[in-house]
Amino acid sequence: HCVVLQLKALLAQLRVLSDLPVQCRHHHRIDQLWQETRKLMIEHFPSDRADLAPVGKVISQLARLDPDGQAFRYAAERDGRETMPDVDQINLVAFHEAMVGVASYLDAAHSGVSEYLSTKHEMDSYYAAEFGPDWSDFD
Repeated sequence: HCVVLQLKALLAQLRVLSDLPVQCRHHHRIDQLWQETRKLMIEHFPSDRADLAPVGKVISQLARLDPDGQAFRYAAERDGRETMPDVDQINLVAFHEAMVGVASYLDAAHSGVSEYLSTKHEMDSYYAAEFGPDWSDFD
């Protein structure tokens, strides 16, 4: 759940940085959130592409175990069926390490994108004051 929330927050920031409208995501499909986030991360930070691979690997594993983001949250479906009937064991030490790594990466990415957004807002304010509301025509 933490990773889903981090992805949603990072995705919103990246969309603002890309001058795209922020869209609320009313789902927990971690793979879909990651694909859109990954695409925008590569667009803005192409040299960091290699850093995305380990994060993507963990997210892919999570998506296979829990496609709709409900199985890790609830032990049973509303109809009483188990949410992960095919999973006998989870190595909690490895799971914890992987999740801490992903959460740390997403937190760092969030901080970095926040700095870029702050700079973007400062530049937009400066150029709007200097050249008027249509300063973007001077590209």
